Amino acid sequence: MEDYKIIQRLKQGDIQSLEKLVETYQEKAIRTAYLVTQDKAMARDVVQATFIAVYEAIEHFDSTRPFEPYFMRSVVHAAIRASKKQKRTISLEHFHEETGYLDDLVAKTDHPEDALSQQERADAVQALLQRLSPEKRAVIVMKYYLDLSEADMADKLNVPHGTVKSRLYQARQQLKRLFQRDNLTSLMTEDVL
Repeated sequence: MEDYKIIQRLKQGDIQSLEKLVETYQEKAIRTAYLVTQDKAMARDVVQATFIAVYEAIEHFDSTRPFEPYFMRSVVHAAIRASKKQKRTISLEHFHEETGYLDDLVAKTDHPEDALSQQERADAVQALLQRLSPEKRAVIVMKYYLDLSEADMADKLNVPHGTVKSRLYQARQQLKRLFQRDNLTSLMTEDVL
């Protein structure tokens, strides 16, 4: 309901309302963009540009629909486009120092003796996720970070359900092959792959 009121004010030209949307969604949007782009500065730029684009097109937004799925879909699409434009590789050390965002992709535990194994698993997932294409990273992010169903992913990406299933399957298979090739299979759990 709060988003509805903010959107209505934005449609009336109150640019100050945009700040409330930024406060609400910026952190999650940057994390999502980062998971797709693998570049912190690029992720921030993507999110900033997406907020501006949403503001500029707000009169076309259907206020009866929830804002967050619309906005996050826009962020994912923009992140994929940005990744395709600028293909960069970054070191695992830089990747790990800059984020802990992918820790949510691996299983958490209440047992301290498993903490090292979890960190190893997180590091391995982080390193291998970089090797996926932006489209494959996007479906992994949407599934394991945004916790979306395949139907929701298809809707948000505006692609057929079969395309989402195929990308998700291919991404999982590629991650499995990479883990096997790098002898890291003992670090993985079935819920990640």
